[in-house]
Amino acid sequence: MNAPVIVPVEQRLGDQSSSHIQAASNLPSRDLVAVEKQLTAAIEASVDLAESCVYCKPVGKAREPTLQTFAMGPSVRLAEIGQQAFGSLWLNVVIDEDRSAGKVTAYAKCLDLRTLNVYYGNAAKSIKHSSGGLYSDGMIENTCNATASLARRNVLLQAMRPQLDAAAHKAKEKAITRWSKGGGLKAAWEALCSDY
Repeated sequence: MNAPVIVPVEQRLGDQSSSHIQAASNLPSRDLVAVEKQLTAAIEASVDLAESCVYCKPVGKAREPTLQTFAMGPSVRLAEIGQQAFGSLWLNVVIDEDRSAGKVTAYAKCLDLRTLNVYYGNAAKSIKHSSGGLYSDGMIENTCNATASLARRNVLLQAMRPQLDAAAHKAKEKAITRWSKGGGLKAAWEALCSDY
């Protein structure tokens, strides 16, 4: 039986710098004002899309539903819309599944072909139940996909931060307006995202 070959994450993420530098030499510079307008227009086009650009999930267990706290921030969907508006972003994600440690880690690399800046991001998630056993194979696969999406979001947010901040603010405003009509998330949202 052959021993597994271990390939470093950096090598698996790839280094296409020479081909990318050649491609970048033919690209016009990025119009950041146009990018921001495109992002804002996309988010303002639909309340449902605006809502999908921010995540909101309960954290911990509240004694009463009105005391529930929430974690909120920019979602994978916002990063995808940003990537489309930005254009010319090369992205690669690799996943390390470590069953003995009970976790999966995803590593992402983003190369901005117009500026030749390189960004790295990662995300990790547990694949263990609260009782200590491993998830089923199907659940581990789902966790790997979710972790890869988070790593992708994290690296894209680094690459596009200034333009995404304005778009995320618009998405937050639209989501607050909609959620406040349906219940009491508005106060929780405003309290937790006031610095976002």
